[in-house]
Amino acid sequence: MLPLSVQKLNLNSNVLNQFPDTRGLPRLMYVDLSYNRIVGAPTENKVDSDNQIEELLMDENSLTALPDLCIFPKLKKLSLYANKIRIIGGYYDLVVKDCLNQYIPHSIHV
Repeated sequence: MLPLSVQKLNLNSNVLNQFPDTRGLPRLMYVDLSYNRIVGAPTENKVDSDNQIEELLMDENSLTALPDLCIFPKLKKLSLYANKIRIIGGYYDLVVKDCLNQYIPHSIHV
């Protein structure tokens, strides 16, 4: 179990195939999951609803859909470079559009 004071979680270059459970880490602001084998996007049962994650790096994974950005209310940077994202269309309109203007004033790298 990780201490509650953890602010950065760097799990890049492992063999993870799913988003890790980050619940119970109230100070977590930075998560790097790049260079893994993660297939599924993070879901609300893997993060606290009041999470403080500002930066989420998931480059070089196997994501096929854009994550629901509304589950990261403090998110400022999302990097999804070199994934297999195919689902953006209507999903983008429903999930990302409102969140993008409200929560992400910086950049998204897809």
